[in-house]
Amino acid sequence: MARTVPDTALILQSIAGYDGIDDRQLGAPAPDNLPSYIAATTNLSPLNPLIGIKIGVLKEGFSSSYLAPDVETVVRAAIDRFTSLGATVIDVSVPDHPKATSVMHVVNKLGSSQARLGRANSRRGLYINDFLDKLLPWDQEKWDKVHSFVRGTAISGEYGFTKYPSAYGRAMNLVRKLKDDYDAVLRDVDVLVMPTVPVTARRHAPPGAGPLVCAKTTAGLVDNTAVFNGTGHPALSIPVGFGSPGVQDILHPEDEGIRLPVGMQIVGPWFQEEICLRVGAAWEAAWDWKAGDVKGSV
Repeated sequence: MARTVPDTALILQSIAGYDGIDDRQLGAPAPDNLPSYIAATTNLSPLNPLIGIKIGVLKEGFSSSYLAPDVETVVRAAIDRFTSLGATVIDVSVPDHPKATSVMHVVNKLGSSQARLGRANSRRGLYINDFLDKLLPWDQEKWDKVHSFVRGTAISGEYGFTKYPSAYGRAMNLVRKLKDDYDAVLRDVDVLVMPTVPVTARRHAPPGAGPLVCAKTTAGLVDNTAVFNGTGHPALSIPVGFGSPGVQDILHPEDEGIRLPVGMQIVGPWFQEEICLRVGAAWEAAWDWKAGDVKGSV
């Protein structure tokens, strides 16, 4: 979204706040009653900028079966540096976190399939009818043009609602439970940290690749991120170092020297984006993630 955390705060400051037409924003502060996200990233003490902040290292955030060893090493090294910024770092646990990807898979497949068929309903927000007028009705020409992921979602959704009609509701209730679980941990710490993505960037599937090839290139990527789209917790990703490409992506000898960014995700309580920004900005100001060297005397 932006090159730096302060720039991210600037973007958020300009777009945040309840706009009156999106019911997903219910409970959000009005635009004229927002905290200063910009100040959270700029008014930092040069020494111990995170004094009094407690950071929870989510144990299950490192449990993905796709987690690459160098990604784990880089993120854990980045987390260890928080103590020199004045923060307290402790381990925390949300046992059901590893199940979240499967839960969100059900929510996304079934929910988005209905939206693409024009069946989204019971919302009090603005409906984009011009889009649906062009999209619907589906015909063979449109079906042939869309990506295999879209076709797969449509088929999965229809099958899911036919075979397991209560699956969507059950999955949404599990999302609510997961929210409660994260909230419980966030009562004891200010933020949670974990790898953003368990691997470095993968090669795109080649043009015209089938659904299985496309699925393989994306497997595991949202193990730590999708759930917070469901629970609504604010999350910030910052780059903290480099890792190597996966073995399957090394196609030529020179590929072995490629270094790819590794991200650390910072998750906070509802409507407390400023604490995520403060933590991210403090880390970013102290270290040059591209060089891996300490900046200044921190």
